[in-house]
Amino acid sequence: MGPKDGFASRPMGTKTIALDREAYELLKNRRRPGETFSDVVKRIARNRRPLSAYAGIWKTMSQSDLRKIERAVARGRQLDRERAADLYGTSTHRRSKLESDPPKNRGKTIESPVA
Repeated sequence: MGPKDGFASRPMGTKTIALDREAYELLKNRRRPGETFSDVVKRIARNRRPLSAYAGIWKTMSQSDLRKIERAVARGRQLDRERAADLYGTSTHRRSKLESDPPKNRGKTIESPVA
């Protein structure tokens, strides 16, 4: 690449990517002092733990924390159903029973209905 290409100021070995504003803000908020955006992407992308690292983590959690997680999962599923309904034009945005009532079957797997 030469000066006539308009890319003379870019260091060798780089790529340009496009991010929407939300992605940019998320990335910017993860950036630590002195880090470049490349540093942030590398840190986040390399920070993977094997699934086995999470085995048994639920055993030490309090019932209160488990209930919070159950509610968050139920809410996330509801939001997913609402987004899917919006995409397919079948949106009603009703509050589901799962979202409004706490789970009653503690210790049992509760399957969420699929929209």
